[in-house]
Amino acid sequence: MSRRKVSDRLQSMKLQINSTLIQNVMWARIWRLLIVVTAVCALVPWLPVMPQAGLDHSWVLGMNQAVAQGLVFGRDMIFTFGPYASVYTKSFHPATDHLMVAGALFLGLIYGAGLVLLTRERGALPLAGLCLALALVAGLPQSQDALLFSYPLIVSLYCFGLSDKAVSDRRARNRSTISVVVLFLPFGLLPLIKGSLVALCLAVTVFAVIRFVSLGRREWAIVAPVAQVVALIVFWLAAGQPLSGLPGYFQSMAQIVSGYTEAMAYPGAPSEIILYLIAAVVLLASVLRDSGEAKIGKRLVLLLPLVVYFFVVFKAAFVRHDGHALTAGTSILLASAILAFRLYKRSLLFVLSVSLVTWISIDSRYLAFSAATLMDDAVSPYFSALAGAQARLADSQALRSDFDAALARIRAQHALPLREGTADIYSNEQSDLIASGNRWNPRPVLQSYSAYTPALAWANRDHLQGPAAPDTIFFRPESIDGRLPALDDGPSWLALLENYRPENLQGGFLYLRKETSARERILFNAAGEGRFSFDQQVSVPEGQGPVFVEIDVEKSLAGRGMNTLYKVGPLVIVLSLENGEMMQLRLPSEMARSGFMVSPVVLSASDFGLLYANAYAQGSRVKSFFIHAVGGDWQWKSTYTVRFKKVTVAPRAGTLASLHFNQPVKAPAGTNIHVVNQCDGSIDIVNGVSPSSAGFSARGLLQVRGWLTVQGEQQRLPTKPLLVLGNAQGEPAFIETRRMVRPDIAERFGSELLQWAGYDAIVDVSQVTGDRVLGLAFEQNGQIGICSQFGVAGRFSGAE
Repeated sequence: MSRRKVSDRLQSMKLQINSTLIQNVMWARIWRLLIVVTAVCALVPWLPVMPQAGLDHSWVLGMNQAVAQGLVFGRDMIFTFGPYASVYTKSFHPATDHLMVAGALFLGLIYGAGLVLLTRERGALPLAGLCLALALVAGLPQSQDALLFSYPLIVSLYCFGLSDKAVSDRRARNRSTISVVVLFLPFGLLPLIKGSLVALCLAVTVFAVIRFVSLGRREWAIVAPVAQVVALIVFWLAAGQPLSGLPGYFQSMAQIVSGYTEAMAYPGAPSEIILYLIAAVVLLASVLRDSGEAKIGKRLVLLLPLVVYFFVVFKAAFVRHDGHALTAGTSILLASAILAFRLYKRSLLFVLSVSLVTWISIDSRYLAFSAATLMDDAVSPYFSALAGAQARLADSQALRSDFDAALARIRAQHALPLREGTADIYSNEQSDLIASGNRWNPRPVLQSYSAYTPALAWANRDHLQGPAAPDTIFFRPESIDGRLPALDDGPSWLALLENYRPENLQGGFLYLRKETSARERILFNAAGEGRFSFDQQVSVPEGQGPVFVEIDVEKSLAGRGMNTLYKVGPLVIVLSLENGEMMQLRLPSEMARSGFMVSPVVLSASDFGLLYANAYAQGSRVKSFFIHAVGGDWQWKSTYTVRFKKVTVAPRAGTLASLHFNQPVKAPAGTNIHVVNQCDGSIDIVNGVSPSSAGFSARGLLQVRGWLTVQGEQQRLPTKPLLVLGNAQGEPAFIETRRMVRPDIAERFGSELLQWAGYDAIVDVSQVTGDRVLGLAFEQNGQIGICSQFGVAGRFSGAE
């Protein structure tokens, strides 16, 4: 072959190589741009969600409303989230939308820029894989934790990857300085979104400072923390928060974080935890081995941010081990896609395989997995962003209209009346109150189940006792995870009894109005103290009034370590009631230390309303209790302290009338009333005790429980079971009851339908005086049948 032909061929090959390189560079740039676009689409809520009713939706709306009302976070509002919670929840509020979009856009752009810096000098194919993984994660349910947790991971890997060239070359050094400043700015925003991000940001900052000092760039070690502090102050002030409130925000967040683990712990599948830990160890070991650092010390320093990252994800996913476990699988998927750029080819396939198996194994337990759904998830961030941007540009008031319509729907479904002054709602359901148009005046920890520690519970109590207490309280005791409702905001119940009076009982809520006169309405008397062991019966002081208890159960050293690293096994309290029933309920130790009403058991708004009349629902008084450690008592000190206080409540006049309990009424004129002999049933309990031949006495309130069926070809339920009060003049008065479940009756007659044969009634008898006979009756086809075989003598003394 001639020399000329060889030269021409070499030139052709050179052109082909150059062309291929140009194409690769071009596609790499395109994928880097797409990564930034994907990050923005993933994090910016262009098409935000609207308010809804319910427990979780209530705190979401509450966070936005708190910012709108200018409440100070850490003082007036204490929760897991901060003033930029909407960046996480993606929930619209007209007063916070600009903060949400601006904060998320700021974070999204720098998140994308961080990925671009981390993947510089990489080809198009790995960049395409990262872009796909990011889009997929963004489209998966509950992906916000995984996205936010991953940003500090990106920063730590960038800092670790800074080379000697970035130090020695002036231009490279200047570019790196700018990059360091920019990348650390979001560290000032992340803690204002969610409190659990503080530890991760702090760990990465410490690592970065150590890394910069080791590279001889002390100025980077200074500007990195300074940049995030400046950003923190700017974002805090932009949210309308006073600078003086910033220390209090972090102090209150420490209380929330410290109490969360035990109070909110929820069990789940151990196999998910094992899978996650295996994947985390594989990722850690592979990154350290392939880090490129010759010195073992420098490689070990990288453990700090990586271990903290996997630990924070672990706690977020498995403390409350329900749908939160999605955070673990999704985080492993995203982390492997990011960490892949620090791995050699020999490790890459194995690491990605382990991560994919872990992600699919965990997430498939909570989500429907298919190729079609995954494809929809991957493209949904782009379509959602496009639809949201179009909607915002087409009509600037469209989101506000949707917001108002959403509040109107809540208002129609959960109507609360407008009240004069300010109002709050217990224990949850803030959406109902905000949508009602009342002026919301929340306690600091807005949902009672989140008052995890004594400090948080006392802050809520102090709010009710202070001059800024709400004028109206809509009260309904409720809790989560099988807790005793009295544990949630336990100390506040005493403040409610002292400073408020009942005005109405409607829709399951007790309407309480703040008292204006200054006088002592409740008295406390110490009623005993002692130390007890687990599973040992503790007798509750006898008496008519409520009994308040403080239970000081302390974790052992092993228990404290277990609670820090994972979670302790739950405590349960087993209550023995005077009617013979047993109740087993969750008992978070810190909430028990705050104090709560142990007797009577209050399960409804009417039960709480009775306390204002120095009464309680029949059978609800607690005779004794014991505490059992489900996970083993090795996690707790062997004994605990119990302190009882008896509470005397000064009766409020008109309490029973305000509760709208049923009253005895005469049958409508013309009603066919007749005596029947075809009844089976019983009057089991009258005012908390079994009726005797000596009869009973009642003043103000009558509580009755029993069961009733009607005989025929087979036992059947009456249409409406009634109580009947007869007198010497032969003028019966009737009282409506409510059905109760009685499995024993169903078993007795062999009919599942008869499990509803039970009845109970709380009756206002404040207008009844003299001797009466209490019996049973029923309404059927417009007629009333009075059962002939039941009659218990009673003496009534009128008003409460």
